Amino acid sequence: MASQLEPWNHLGNKVVMVTGASAGIGREFCLDLARAGCSVKDPLDLTEDEWNQTFRTNLTGSWLVSKHVCIRMRDAKQGGSVINISSIAGLNRGHLPGSVAYSASKAGVNIMTKVMALELGKHKIRVNSISPGLFKSEITESLMQRDWLSTVALKTVPLKTFGTIDPALTSLARYLIHDSSEYVSGNIFIVDAGATLPGVPIFSSL
Repeated sequence: MASQLEPWNHLGNKVVMVTGASAGIGREFCLDLARAGCSVKDPLDLTEDEWNQTFRTNLTGSWLVSKHVCIRMRDAKQGGSVINISSIAGLNRGHLPGSVAYSASKAGVNIMTKVMALELGKHKIRVNSISPGLFKSEITESLMQRDWLSTVALKTVPLKTFGTIDPALTSLARYLIHDSSEYVSGNIFIVDAGATLPGVPIFSSL
């Protein structure tokens, strides 16, 4: 019954390439998909090199990987699914100071996702992106241990908590890989417990 309700839990016939798999969200994605069977700076102080490096990593890197993978998908004539990892920083809500290059690059990833979905649909290639909020991982472990963060979650996050990558993000990735999402393309999936919905309320007790 579970396999019928959630067929994306079994992806034995899928070939997946995960970039940025050495740490954080990328690493958790890689581990989970294997189990499923798949083969702050002031903008005035930001240097041009730092800006370029951020864009090379977040936007150019995503484009180059997608380009070369999609060429193979096109030539194989079997379609496929591309999942870009963006961030809530790239949305039109929830912006924070000190992230001008990062936010701009992730906004670029979202626009790239939509245009690629338009252009690659004729090859049966679906393109979506996931915009995560704050998640527990080895990168954020020390931050998550701070008491004030729980207070922030209780005061500002609709679901009153911060999630874990598995299953909050990994289950969505499995769904987007599975054929049951064959009609889903060009979407930005926000996974942040609703944190960016109200903006940033100001509480005197925070």
